[in-house]
Amino acid sequence: MTQSDTDHPESDKPDPDHPGARRRKAPLVLDVEAEALPEAPTPAAAPPPGQQEDADTRRPRRRSGRGWGLGGLLASVLGLFVAMAAGVWAADTVAAFFALNVALGWLGAGLLTTLGALVLIIAVREVRAISRISRIERLRRGFEQAEAEASGEHAGKALAALVTLYEGLATHERPVETYRRAAQDAPDPLDRVAMAERTLLAGPDREAEAAVVDAARTVATVTAFVPVAMADVVAAFLCSLRMVRRVAEGYGGHSGTFGSLRLMRAVALQLAATGAVAVADDLLGPLVGGGVLGKLSRRFGEGAMNAAMIARVGIIAIDLCRPMPFRARQRPTPSALLLRALAAWRGDA
Repeated sequence: MTQSDTDHPESDKPDPDHPGARRRKAPLVLDVEAEALPEAPTPAAAPPPGQQEDADTRRPRRRSGRGWGLGGLLASVLGLFVAMAAGVWAADTVAAFFALNVALGWLGAGLLTTLGALVLIIAVREVRAISRISRIERLRRGFEQAEAEASGEHAGKALAALVTLYEGLATHERPVETYRRAAQDAPDPLDRVAMAERTLLAGPDREAEAAVVDAARTVATVTAFVPVAMADVVAAFLCSLRMVRRVAEGYGGHSGTFGSLRLMRAVALQLAATGAVAVADDLLGPLVGGGVLGKLSRRFGEGAMNAAMIARVGIIAIDLCRPMPFRARQRPTPSALLLRALAAWRGDA
């Protein structure tokens, strides 16, 4: 480059002969002979397609999302403020007790200490329950990855974690021993996955199905026989919460209050993604096809509808709480569980 705009700073100055006009800029001149242009790449010099994809894959990508957000920050600040206010109020209350009477003050201090210890114990239990639920979620993802990739290594790690999860439970001592004896004849980890599902998850599957049937029957009974406004809604929520807890505990989750609410949130999201059309399809088969719905009154029909919804929620809870997807064992259907619940409900009625 021999000339540029910087070499002629006066090119932007106004022309004295023509006020308001500017001089034309000097043309840009390139000296091609001074520096040779780089050679164009040839097809032979291009890297193989696999290496280029690997390089693009290994390239670090910027994480999407904003992390905490205003909602999380607001909840954290509000929780910290409430905790500080509760601490100040408790200290002032104990100090007031001491001002009135020394014995009353010591009694208040003892009650406050006991309350703090109980809150700490409950918090530890809730944290352990949530961590156990997260452990089962990681187990399910491990089995899904092993199945998708047909990887014996991933299957072996997931099986070892599953046996470790169940060997400490008294209800799974015999299934664990049965699986270990049978696994000696199957060296392939992928073959042992189906074996583990048949031996280790047969009992939890039956318990989970029984929990769903009991919840659906209870909701149907309350809807049909309790003529109180919003009673069916309250019963459906409480029975769903209890059902999700029973399902999680049957699979080794030991969910607490916050863990159950977390599972209920996941179930609600999955149910919203599935839609209400699937629930209607599950109900039309066993009820309308059998002519049962026409023989029921309006309250009994509403009870059957609520029972169908609880059955759908129960199936989603089983899918979320089960440490591995259904492969060797047949996945229960909402219609089958609904028929069992309605049969038991008819016996109760």
